[in-house]
Amino acid sequence: ENRKEFHTFIEKLIESKLNITWSCEARLDTFKKDSDLELMAEAGLSYIITGIESSDEEILKQNRRKPIKKEDAFRKIKVLEKNDVIVQANYILGFPEDDEKSVLDTIQYAKDLNTMFATFHVFTPQPGTLVFDKFKSKLLEKDWENFTYSNLVWNHNELSKDFLDKTTANTYSNYYFRPKWFFK
Repeated sequence: ENRKEFHTFIEKLIESKLNITWSCEARLDTFKKDSDLELMAEAGLSYIITGIESSDEEILKQNRRKPIKKEDAFRKIKVLEKNDVIVQANYILGFPEDDEKSVLDTIQYAKDLNTMFATFHVFTPQPGTLVFDKFKSKLLEKDWENFTYSNLVWNHNELSKDFLDKTTANTYSNYYFRPKWFFK
């Protein structure tokens, strides 16, 4: 099983006494036990990137994404940070089912999780994907250079381009210029 191989690898890395640091990108729910995260930190994990994506579990499910329970996200991030692992959480704003409230709720959830780094991307159907084919008739942009995950490129049913583009642009300063983050 992969779990056994994971433990064998991490334990051998620790036993080797190689003084290395490493990073990874992983879902928080990949690690069933908090002790897995502690073991990874002991083995040199210094930075992890994880997709939280939205505060709304139903929106995630409707987009074929598996939600991470909020209490698990808070706990696992705390375990990682307690073990000196820097956490970057990634979020998506403007899922097809999002409205202004759910977008603002996701931003607030990001602030509550208060990871060292956070990224906020606009839901963007990328050319060559099934999602793109689904949204092809709703595109506002034809220039692929504008498909940057920073601006709305399709006609959203609930959100205006102005709202989502401005909200996304302001989110970084609103996230990083908070006393709770600054004193972290």
